[in-house]
Parts: sequence; structure tokens; C-alpha cells
Amino acid sequence: MTWLKTIYKHAPYRIRQLMANVEAINRRRIRNGGDYHLNYEAIDIEVMLMENQPEKQLNRLNCLLEHSKRNIPYYRETLPIESIEFMDELAKIPFLTKDMIREKGSRMINPQSKARLWKGWTSGTTGSSLVFYRDRRTMQYEYALYDRLYEFVAGGIDRKIARLSNIPIAAPEAKHPPYWFVIYPFHQLQCSIDHVDGNTYQDYVQAMLDYKADLGTGYGFSWYLLAEAMLVNKDRRLSLQGIVTDSEGVTGEQRAVLEEAFSCPVYQTYGTSEVGLVAVQCKEGHYHILDRCLVEVIDGNGNVLADGEEGELVVTDLL
Repeated sequence: MTWLKTIYKHAPYRIRQLMANVEAINRRRIRNGGDYHLNYEAIDIEVMLMENQPEKQLNRLNCLLEHSKRNIPYYRETLPIESIEFMDELAKIPFLTKDMIREKGSRMINPQSKARLWKGWTSGTTGSSLVFYRDRRTMQYEYALYDRLYEFVAGGIDRKIARLSNIPIAAPEAKHPPYWFVIYPFHQLQCSIDHVDGNTYQDYVQAMLDYKADLGTGYGFSWYLLAEAMLVNKDRRLSLQGIVTDSEGVTGEQRAVLEEAFSCPVYQTYGTSEVGLVAVQCKEGHYHILDRCLVEVIDGNGNVLADGEEGELVVTDLL
């Protein structure tokens, strides 16, 4: 799709908006198809933010092990077990690294269903970018989870979202708005992060007011820059029901600035391109690991560390 990206990069604003909406229609068809509605009805964010469900996690893990051992060429050869009885036995399952995915990735895909997979890639913030494939059913769960989270934060399903992210909208050298366009299938005002500063903040605020945005999502530091400019200029026109950050975090001090400027709570999330949403921060500022995955902290030799010790994160996607 490189040629489409080239066309988009050089296209006029209206054509870019049209292309973005066509892509959104395709993505919504995939995300909201299949088991999306069943997942949506089954997910309870409040429960996820209050308690872990180890029995559900163990059941999901064993279903995943059985499926992988039966259907995935790589795991037919490398998985030593098809099920575990206790989570302590997780150490028997070998680690998977990005280098291994690059080298053996074609054997990690179910050959019978590759046409139904979604091709994705990481941003490369922790190393070189990685191409990977995801089962569309996991994406349907993922976006049901996000929709439930947004509903929990904004208090309803008929919300309008203002999103700050790295989608290119206006040329970096552009001096005048618009620095955004509407993505109609997602009920979203998609805003560029490339132009947020003390001189343009009023343009962003007015665009969000005109759109009647209820919820903010996206890059936390860009939201902070917008909030900082609002407070410096004593501009309190824009109130939101909540902000859900992703892709990057904000400090406790920056979070306080956000909450003061937009008169709403801020919920930070932690996730990865390969896995999706891993943890959500509650109003008290604590991160809650969601039951769709397992997270371990290990040392340099791969040994699981005791609570409170620092090491590397290992995430196991149970979907």
C-alpha cells in the first residue's frame, strides 16, 4: 500500500479526508464484525479495574496453548506442553522475541487463515519496526474493549471523540488550520500533533468546541501542551467528560494540569501494537492489568522476579 501512502501525502486536504474516511469504513467493518457485539456485551470495565480473574486467565491460556500446538507450525515444534494446571508452570513456555518473529514469523501463522489476518507494524520506539499479523477476532475484542472503556469514561455510547495522534493531516510547515478532519465512521475529530503549541491552541480548542467533543484520546504529552497553553491564557472554554491517553505517558504533574484545564479525569493506558491494550489507570492513578493478558517481570536470565523488583516486562496475549 506504499503507493496509497504516497498519494495521500501529496493529496489536497479534502482528498486526504476522503481517503481517511474510506480507510475508516474498511477498518470499522473488520473491527465491528464477527464477535464484536458478543464481546461488547460481555466486557465489564469496572470489574476489570477492581479485581483480577486468574481462573479466566488460566482457561484462556490453556485454550491458546491447545490451539497453537494443533494449528501453528512453529509451536508444533517448540511448545513442550498443551496445557498447564497452575500459573507457576508458565515458565515452561519459551519466550518469543522480536528477532524470532522476524526470523520465523511465517511459521507462526496459521496457514489456513492467513487471508483473514490483519497486517500491522510497530512504531519502532523500542528498536526497529516489526511487521506482524493479528487474528481479526482479537481486534474485534480489542475494539469492544476500547468502546467499553470510552463508554465508562464518557458515560454513554453517543460520544464524540477528539483524538490527538501522529496521523499526517496538514504539512508540517503549515501555518494555518485546519490541522484536523472528521472521521465520520468513528465519530472522531482526528487532530494532528504536529502543530500543537502556544500559538495554535485556540484553533484546536475552537475546533473541538465546534465538533462538540465529549472525550479526548491519543498522545498524552500533546494533550498536556494544549492544556498548558489553555491555563497560561486562562482559557477555560473546553470541558470534557474524560481523557484516555495512549502511545505515551504523562507524569503526575502533567496529569494534574490536564485535569485542571479540561475539568475531567485522565485515564492513562499502557499497550503495545502487537498485543493491544494491556493496562488501564483508574481515577486513583493505579494501573490495572486487564485479564486479556498476563504480565511478568523478569531478570536478564528470564527468571520471574518478586513483587516490587525492577526488570523487563514480558506480556502474554491470551487472545
